[in-house]
Amino acid sequence: MFLFHISRGKAFDFLQVLGLVVFGLGIRVEGRQVTVKNSCGGTVYAAYAGQGGQVTGVNGAVAPGGWEMAGGASTVLNVPEGWHNARIWARTGCQSGGGGCQVGACKSGSVTCDGAEYGTTGATLAEFTLVPTYETYDVSMVDGYNIPMAITPSGGTSGTCSVASCGTTTDILTDCDPNLVFPKGSSEIWSCQSACGAGIEFASLHTGTFDPANSPTCCNGNWANDCPTSNIPYYAALKENCQMGYVYAKDDANNGALNCNGPSYFVEFCPGGKGAGINPSGISPKTLDSGGTIVGGSSSSGSGSSNSSSGSGSESGASEPAVPVSTSTYAQVGATTPPAVPTTSVPVGGGGGASSSVVAGGGGGGGGGGGRHSHGGYALDVGGDGTTTITQGNTVVVEVTQTEVVTARNERRSRFQRRF
Repeated sequence: MFLFHISRGKAFDFLQVLGLVVFGLGIRVEGRQVTVKNSCGGTVYAAYAGQGGQVTGVNGAVAPGGWEMAGGASTVLNVPEGWHNARIWARTGCQSGGGGCQVGACKSGSVTCDGAEYGTTGATLAEFTLVPTYETYDVSMVDGYNIPMAITPSGGTSGTCSVASCGTTTDILTDCDPNLVFPKGSSEIWSCQSACGAGIEFASLHTGTFDPANSPTCCNGNWANDCPTSNIPYYAALKENCQMGYVYAKDDANNGALNCNGPSYFVEFCPGGKGAGINPSGISPKTLDSGGTIVGGSSSSGSGSSNSSSGSGSESGASEPAVPVSTSTYAQVGATTPPAVPTTSVPVGGGGGASSSVVAGGGGGGGGGGGRHSHGGYALDVGGDGTTTITQGNTVVVEVTQTEVVTARNERRSRFQRRF
């Protein structure tokens, strides 16, 4: 059985859903190559995690989920089509052998990672959703920022195929406000947090105690569907140095998530050799313009980070269970309003013993399971019983039936809850 998701509350269009269903039926299975290079001035401990299939090395063997990378070293990963909830990051501040990392540590506490669990908070992330017909990639500092990073696609057949990056012009660790420094109270800046990760809100939006599950800065709870950049302290200052990446959870429209169909990818740590996070002892905090009166930060009771989308792991390395949701909240496929809970996964079983899946995006909170969306002569119907049918004229192209309760996971929110 396959399990897909819609990340960060984006509503997929009809062709994206059709592509996911076709992949779920096993029609497309070839893989993709991702090359990771460490251009930092020292050793880092790289890691990857994701869902959708096995990642292998150039020799065809299963690639370790974590490994040591000396400066200048490269590693080639063969990732499966359908790799999703996927990310690659660099662990920094580690002891010799990969243990005791300040940022991005795996649950094992050593150089090894299992390829499914996410690391602890604070790391810059290269993120991927590689699904047929529409795939996205991005560099994100929503969980924090520890090194500059860039993703360069090559050989894509369609899409913008732009370079995603964060911190490549000015290393954000050298331009980090005291309120965003991580770990809090540390004499060394190993990571620069997002405003949500630091528990900071504008005073005008603050409702009392910072709640990482209901915050205008974290774009969840009452603000899940209404979270403009004006809600985010330090947004302008951080975006200046992260123009082609994610600064906060809803940064999609501002060159956050990029699209390129079918390429190979080159992920570079510390492009141009920048990378103060390898040895941050000489970095001092720099006061930034927050954009308004803020509460939280260095005076708050704790710090957080962004959200996990996977039930197999989280940024804190802890297991995160799925949240069961009544099937009556299953939103219509094709709706344009992002859902209140931005990641909705619907495991389904196909006819004749075959397994497949379909992703539901769409409106938040609205009831009813059911609806129709048409595109290019095709129609997609979601029945009230969970049956999803794709037709062309009177011909049924694909029909899948829900066999499990709809589950929902917060793509970029739940990790904050574990930090408070």
